[in-house]
Amino acid sequence: MSTKKSRLLEQSEGIHFETTRVRLLRQRAETLARCREAQSRSSRPLIFALDTALKLMCIDVPREVQERLRLHPPARSAKAGKARAQQKAQTPRPANSAQQTPQAQQTPRATFAADDELVIYADSRTSRRRIQGLRCVQWCHPVETITSDGIKCVAPLDTWLMFASYVSLGDLVLLGDAMMRRDADVRWHTPDDFTRAVGEFERRLDEKGLPTPRGFLNCRRALRLMQPGTDSLPETQVRLLLEGYGLPRPVVNAAADVRDERGVVRRFFLDLAFPQWGVAVEYDGRHHEEAWESDQRRIKLLGDAQWLLVNVTWDDLRDEDRRRAVVRSVAERIARRGGTVTPLEAPMTLREMTDLRRSRSGKKAKSGRGSGTSGKKGARSGGGKAGEMTGRS
Repeated sequence: MSTKKSRLLEQSEGIHFETTRVRLLRQRAETLARCREAQSRSSRPLIFALDTALKLMCIDVPREVQERLRLHPPARSAKAGKARAQQKAQTPRPANSAQQTPQAQQTPRATFAADDELVIYADSRTSRRRIQGLRCVQWCHPVETITSDGIKCVAPLDTWLMFASYVSLGDLVLLGDAMMRRDADVRWHTPDDFTRAVGEFERRLDEKGLPTPRGFLNCRRALRLMQPGTDSLPETQVRLLLEGYGLPRPVVNAAADVRDERGVVRRFFLDLAFPQWGVAVEYDGRHHEEAWESDQRRIKLLGDAQWLLVNVTWDDLRDEDRRRAVVRSVAERIARRGGTVTPLEAPMTLREMTDLRRSRSGKKAKSGRGSGTSGKKGARSGGGKAGEMTGRS
């Protein structure tokens, strides 16, 4: 019996997870095959949009975005919205409606019912298509398209603008960061590209006298929270967590040059860092479990170079108590290095974080909210919701 193994099999042994690149390529191949099958059933060219377009372009799609996309109803015209509001006002309210939780009252009607539905784009009501297995969304604004392997989809910037009608402010930040990755192979745009896209879209609306699409104002807010150079979605979530509790914005993927035992300089990239205090925050995903030995060596060398590390896992982000504990750990290490950062008692919402007027006046406020460097605790009461990082604002 032969015991010979192929080189690929030997390389794969001990690796039990998908790297981000492998996952994105797999999703693209699967989505591309399905789009080709759908196109074969249509006599006219299809333009794929939203999360389908992102997968075709190898852009990371947050799970929260896909879930919200299935739940949130497509944008309606002003006339349709007014008629629906009148109908709702004439409908008797249930006896227990006043006791419903805010979350229950805000839960949108499910329209994207199937996880595996592909999404296509139509520029008018008359061009909408009805094809089995496809969800058609209407967007009455010009879009740039990209054609790859014979399949056409909406380009990243226009996809991001379209998403504003369906997802939350936090989701837009996650999507924007995903398009500005540190890895040049998966990076599509820069912050200036997003700023120009929002400005040009606003000018087109003014020139044509068109109403502002639902959720578009969140695009301008998201620009203030997005950060280029990240490697993963959890990095963005942890960064927003720290900023939401009033800590200064950390440097994303800061380079740290350290010497090993032989005196050779090695460069590590820290997920989130406060270089002025020598404090770093690292997100440990499944790939860290598979590379335990190399990670331990990395931690040792960074420790020898006087870096104070805070390791964060997915479990640390599951509820508010654990998230608050992460913030306290970071603030405590900053304090060891002479920093005066004191976390807020309760996190700001993303909307509050983007309020420029609030941030300008925050320096004068007694609570010190906004700057995150005051020695006084914020006076705000009540805990933040678990969904604030990606929740609707």
